[in-house]
Amino acid sequence: MIKKSVFILAALFFFNGTVMAKDGYVTYVPGDGMEIKALDVKFAPSTVFEFQGCPKPNKRGGGDFGVSWVAYYNVRKKFEDWGFAWVQIRQGWGDTVEKDLSLFCNVNYNASDYGGNVKIKKFGYKHYFCDKQLSLSAGKLKPRELFAQNRYANDDDIQFINKFFNMFPGIEWPVDFTFGVHAGMRLKSIDFVEFEFNYFEGDADWKKIFKHGVFTWQLNFKPASFFKLNREKWGGNYRFYAWLNARKHSKFAGEGRPAAIDLNLVNYGFGISFDQMITDVFGFFCRAGNQRPDIIPVNGGPSVALAWLGGAQMTGEYWNRKEDVLSFGVGQIVPSKDYIDAGNPGKPEGHIETYYRCQINKCLQIGPDFQLIWNPDGAGDEPPIFTYGFRTRIVF
Repeated sequence: MIKKSVFILAALFFFNGTVMAKDGYVTYVPGDGMEIKALDVKFAPSTVFEFQGCPKPNKRGGGDFGVSWVAYYNVRKKFEDWGFAWVQIRQGWGDTVEKDLSLFCNVNYNASDYGGNVKIKKFGYKHYFCDKQLSLSAGKLKPRELFAQNRYANDDDIQFINKFFNMFPGIEWPVDFTFGVHAGMRLKSIDFVEFEFNYFEGDADWKKIFKHGVFTWQLNFKPASFFKLNREKWGGNYRFYAWLNARKHSKFAGEGRPAAIDLNLVNYGFGISFDQMITDVFGFFCRAGNQRPDIIPVNGGPSVALAWLGGAQMTGEYWNRKEDVLSFGVGQIVPSKDYIDAGNPGKPEGHIETYYRCQINKCLQIGPDFQLIWNPDGAGDEPPIFTYGFRTRIVF
């Protein structure tokens, strides 16, 4: 199955030209996929290979090196101007060096180790109302694509690889790829503000989808629209959000005492996510947030008193590589006092990541990635962890 899929994707890649069938019924544009015009259906496959190494992982003494591969088969059907439906099918294999690391946030969020099997990961439908001022979506959704988004730290295929910069740890997220409902509002009279609401099933078992879920609220201020600036050079998003995880939680107890059980407690938190273009060359971003400090997250890990990250991106304009990107990010996860008092190591885990994305042609992107993590898993007596990697992405 893997060999067949790779062969099909490679054949599309090497056919690096634009194809148009008779009367424009079917078109293929490299890097943009294939479209059946008469049906308003678009097929856009892509694949990502990650190569990662870690000289000194903290789960075992020797160095390690690993590979991960994921393929996406995206299909989208448009319904005139009032909505569209989509489905994403994935294949994946490998997890690079993640199995040898113990961290609050691991080093390869892109890894999808399905053993090469094909899985339907996302599907849904989005409908527009009132001349696209209102929208409503529902289906099997990926929460981080709809909440606390960020222009420069939101896509592990082309941006940062580490989970820290994608699934921001200041939020107790529901399980990835779960039932969800998304509502958005952006009125033409005040187009510089967007309001968004999400509901996600917490555990993705598709049994009691409207019980013990995760609720999110978000306001996005767009200064370029407010000040009538060129959005291609000065676009920015200033998101302010709140969330509530209604799954059953327990409280932390002091060291040597068991945690309370069977408590119907909820978790909640607040945060910001800012991104700002500085001309079409530079961009800056940050996120910050916290959550209820005395609650044990249902999926494990620390209760977060504070998580923050920030960074910058620039294109290759100054070395005549306008489509290339160089980016740098840094941040920390600060565990809560309750987590530490329960006997857990509580040093702030820090992350630095930098990557370079080289655009070879419309279809191919390659580039290195480097990460440094200090106080891994909150242990202040552990040496820092360094990873190096190389990413190849092919878009058909």
